[in-house]
Amino acid sequence: MFTEINVLYLCNFDEKLHDSEHEHISKLWSGKWQINNLDICKELLATGLDNEQLRAVLTTYLDSGSSLDVILYTAISSFLTFCEQNWNTHPEKLNLQEYFGQEWPTNIDAAVQLQRDSEPVYVNIAHPELLYFSLQIFNALSAVQQNLVHLWWYFRSIVIHQKALEDNSATIYTELELLMAKLSNEANMLDNKRLAVLLHAEIAQAYLVYGRVQKVEEHLIKARELAGLKLELTGILGKRTKWQQNTLPQLALTSALDSNVLRPSAEESHGEAELPPDVELQDDVRLNKIQYLEEIRQAELPSLEQMLCMLTVQYLQKSQPKDDLMHEELSPYIEAILSQKSGPWATRVAALLVRCKLEAGHKRSVERAMLQCETIVNEKKEVAPTTRLSYLWGSGLGPAWAWRQQLAALYRSLGLVKAALEEYRRLQLWEDVIVCYTMLQLRHKAAEVIQQQIDIQPTVKLYCLLGDATDDVSWFEKAWEFSGHKSSRAQRHWGNFLFSHNQYEECIPHFEKSVEINSIQESVWLRLGFAALETENWELSARAYRRYTYLQPNTFEAWNNLAKVYVKQGDKNRAYRALMEALRFNYDNWKVCSISLSQVLSRLLRSHTRGTISIKCTSIRGIRTGRTGR
Repeated sequence: MFTEINVLYLCNFDEKLHDSEHEHISKLWSGKWQINNLDICKELLATGLDNEQLRAVLTTYLDSGSSLDVILYTAISSFLTFCEQNWNTHPEKLNLQEYFGQEWPTNIDAAVQLQRDSEPVYVNIAHPELLYFSLQIFNALSAVQQNLVHLWWYFRSIVIHQKALEDNSATIYTELELLMAKLSNEANMLDNKRLAVLLHAEIAQAYLVYGRVQKVEEHLIKARELAGLKLELTGILGKRTKWQQNTLPQLALTSALDSNVLRPSAEESHGEAELPPDVELQDDVRLNKIQYLEEIRQAELPSLEQMLCMLTVQYLQKSQPKDDLMHEELSPYIEAILSQKSGPWATRVAALLVRCKLEAGHKRSVERAMLQCETIVNEKKEVAPTTRLSYLWGSGLGPAWAWRQQLAALYRSLGLVKAALEEYRRLQLWEDVIVCYTMLQLRHKAAEVIQQQIDIQPTVKLYCLLGDATDDVSWFEKAWEFSGHKSSRAQRHWGNFLFSHNQYEECIPHFEKSVEINSIQESVWLRLGFAALETENWELSARAYRRYTYLQPNTFEAWNNLAKVYVKQGDKNRAYRALMEALRFNYDNWKVCSISLSQVLSRLLRSHTRGTISIKCTSIRGIRTGRTGR
């Protein structure tokens, strides 16, 4: 089993570290992540960060535990520095030559090396060299000496690698699945239950990136069981508005902690964390918080339990239909996190940003959402690096540039199109720039801006966006040629253009090439299924919809169309099961309900030739909350 020093190498920054005799642990926990052994760093970079050569170098140090410790410290320092630079809206300027003690090798283009399945790195990612350097070393370390610390850091770096790409990569997901299987076994053998809870939470966050909600639920349940945390929604009478006379039932979250589980309080683990301010709702009608008539049974949540509460919110967001009822369900969880006096900085920011997203759709709360988002983005208060990164990988918090993107979306929803356009241009989010110029009836300006960027440095994405802005299909062909026939994006944009012009037969080959390069493009599978359906290519349509429902199992339209394809193929049993899935996710659509009910009745009549038939109707919300009716 692992020693205390091994565990401290994980840098969760959730306890006070007293004077440690271990030099590397002390430096990592101090927030000063400088590389102190430049000779080893130079030796590692001399390999070109090639996997085989790195493993050969590390193998020579196997007999020297102290040298491996130096290499591990170097990789962790680089990775933490990368996270600090990209999860900070106002990071300190970093000079890579000073950091590595030498110039970055010209033969290593980190942004190119990080590409997977033709998906490039976001242009807003700062210093991808730090990520690539640490990722390759963690990979080599976990191969040469496989233990929990090496595997866990390699896992974290791969998840961050995926978040740095513009779209999900099937290759990375395959790597992650193997790694998560190993880590799950390690979690089952851990004596430290709090560490096991954190590991399950981080694995759940990785599955969330790919929308694998069943796997997320599995690890979330396991984490909450180990933590002894019980969360339950209940109805309590209360008032929501200032002038409300009668109390009405309101959703509230009750929480309880198992007294047999030892856990530090949030004050003990994160009492010194500088948390972002919670902007109050200044509205003439709506109260800042719901006033309940009864006191809610709610425990004071420790930091790890707050993170699990946030994970529950993110799981519900991904797994449930996006409607007003989901908003009502999520709000009590978010309020429970925000009501805590202390907690992890990353969890608090993630909760505030989710609340901003939920409030953006209501006229009485959208202004608070914008002000709250501005507060987070423009926050210049000094937050310690260790505070910022504590529980970062379990919180699911996106990088800082994504917060600014969310702020721009709020500007756009409020009609502040020019302010949104300025933010989008600053972030080089050209798709959104096109939308803004279209709203301003200046679509020709979008083409001019993109052409200027192409003149500076052409990319596949820019050629594709120029094709979108000009409706000129030749630019998609140019993007495909520019990529060397390797870009899934070029084929996706090409197919989308033909699809939008109802040229279903012509768009199918482009969609097929796109998913052949990157097989987890959900939107492409969905459109491929519909295009094949329209052209009566039943086999291809069924395959596309099956793949899409595997990637996104809670989509009503896909299940409904899949049922239609099965009917056309004469497979009524599979059509019936697909219709039942469609009904689960859109129970109030009269067309689906009438078709499904007739199917249910016909099957029941075939299996019950005598006696009384009793039909038990359960809505999807009833399934979720455990309520059923006859």
